[in-house]
Amino acid sequence: MKKFFFGKGFLKLIILIVLSGYIFVSFTGGDPLSAITKSNNDHGKDIYIRYCMACHQSDGSGVPGLYPPVISSNWQEENIDFLIEVTLYGLSGEVDVDGEIYDNVMPANTYLTNNQVAAVLNYIGKELNNRKLNVNPADVEAVRGQNR
Repeated sequence: MKKFFFGKGFLKLIILIVLSGYIFVSFTGGDPLSAITKSNNDHGKDIYIRYCMACHQSDGSGVPGLYPPVISSNWQEENIDFLIEVTLYGLSGEVDVDGEIYDNVMPANTYLTNNQVAAVLNYIGKELNNRKLNVNPADVEAVRGQNR
């Protein structure tokens, strides 16, 4: 019976792969599969940080006179389709948010996927407003379909 032998090169490759994973986990402080297994809420937070936080601030309070808050505002009572439309297509002109007038441009975010829009709106609802929004990608697709 012939023995199956991989050789020293193969062993070195296996050791390199294992060490690379160990180094990744050590430096990131996390699970090497974390990007794959992130919860929808974590994904929403990432989207918020990347695309929304510069104007609406980390806590969602906005900048008085410039950028409206996304927390504790009368806009949170709007229907989900309206919130999706604003997220996707932006907004310009005067708007009244809790009695304060804002007149700045919110850019369109049509490049975001349906999953990303749903995730960021659910994050804003849950984490910044202690209110569970239930936006799903199908809701976003329906709004996109109405505006094509």
